Amino acid sequence: MEIDKIKAMLKDYLVTYDKDRAFDLWKKQSQEFRNFWQKKIMNPNTKLSIDNDLIPIVQILDVKGLRRNAKEKETEGVAFTNIFQNNWYKIFNDIKADKNIKSIIDKILSSKNNEDKISLIDKLYEINTKRNSLTGKGAVVINDLLFAYNPEEHPSVVSLVDRYKLLDFFKQVENNFFNLKDISQIRKLSIGEQIINTNKLILSVGKKLNLTGKGSVRCLSKFVYEYKKFKVLWKSRIPSVTVSKNERGKRRDGFTLPGDILGAKIGEWINFRDMDYAPVEENGVIFLFSKITEDTGIKIISIQKHFPDAIGIKYDAEGRGQQIFIEFEYKSSDFERHGHLENMKLGKPCNLIVCWEDDWSNRPKEIGILELKEYIRSLPGEED
Repeated sequence: MEIDKIKAMLKDYLVTYDKDRAFDLWKKQSQEFRNFWQKKIMNPNTKLSIDNDLIPIVQILDVKGLRRNAKEKETEGVAFTNIFQNNWYKIFNDIKADKNIKSIIDKILSSKNNEDKISLIDKLYEINTKRNSLTGKGAVVINDLLFAYNPEEHPSVVSLVDRYKLLDFFKQVENNFFNLKDISQIRKLSIGEQIINTNKLILSVGKKLNLTGKGSVRCLSKFVYEYKKFKVLWKSRIPSVTVSKNERGKRRDGFTLPGDILGAKIGEWINFRDMDYAPVEENGVIFLFSKITEDTGIKIISIQKHFPDAIGIKYDAEGRGQQIFIEFEYKSSDFERHGHLENMKLGKPCNLIVCWEDDWSNRPKEIGILELKEYIRSLPGEED
C-alpha cells in the first residue's frame, strides 16, 4: 500500500473526528485522573471508595468500565483493556497499600526523562509479585496509566502486542519512510525499553503522516482502531477466507489440509499461540479459551454436555478460589437464543459467558462476559 493511500484514509477520518473536542475532553479527564492519583492514591490518609473513586476512574481508563447512568456513558475510556472491573479495583488497592510500588509508579508518570522511565518500569516489573495485571506482558495497565496522565505524549495503543502489529505493518508499507528498521531488536529489550521505544516510534509515525498539533496523539490511536478499512490491514495479516475444494496447498509446517475440512469456513488470521485463525463457532471458542486459562486465573474442573458448559475456579492473588459457572458461545447473544435464560430461571447457575464476540447489549447484569476477540489483544502471542 502506498503512503498516499494511508494519508487519504486519515484525511477521510479527520472529516468526522473532532481533534479540538478530543483535546479538550482529554485535558479534562487527564486532570481528573491526576487528581485521583494525588489525592486518593498518594495520600496515605484517604481510603478508596468503589462508588466515588474507583468506578469513575475505571470509566476513564477502560472503554468497558462500568457506567451507571447516561452522564457516565459520556466518559470516554482510554482503550479496551480486557481487564475485569474487580481486577481494576484490586490493582489500585494493591498500589495504594504498597509504598514502594506507589512511589515508583508516581515517578514513572511524572518523569520527563525516558531513560529514567525505562529503569523505573523495569524496577516495577521486578518487584511486583502480585497477580493483579499491573505488570502484564502486554503492558496494558502501565501504558493506560501513562496515557491518562499525559495524553499528549503517550499513544492510547496500550497493548504491546498491538503496537508491534501496527509498527510491523508500517514497516512493510515503507520502511525507509517510517524508519522502523529496529523493531525486531526492540522485542528483545527489557519491558521498560519496549514500552518507551514503541511509544516513540508510534509518535514518529503520526508525524510522518503529517498528523500534528494538539490532540494528534489520541487522534492517531483512534484512527488505527476506528477506521475499519485501515484497521483490517494491520490487525489481520490476511483476510478471512474459505478454502475451496480445489485447493490442495500446504499450510504451516508442511501440514496438508485433510479432505474432510476442505471448503470449511476459516476465521480471520490471529496467529495466537499456535492457533492461526479465529473461531467461527462455539467449539473454536472452547479451544481458544483453553490456551488462556492461566492468564485469566481460571481453572476448569468440569466440562459437561448440559447447561452450563463448564464449572471452574477463579483464583485471586492470595490463592483463594471462587466457583464460577461458564457457558461458551460464539456470540454472547447466542446465550439468549439457545434458551439459557430459561435454564437460569429453573435454577441452573451461570455467571460467566466466554465468547468470541460480545454483541448482547441487554444481557442481565449478573452474567459476566469474557470476549476473547478483545481479551487476547492484551496477551502475548507466539511472537512475544
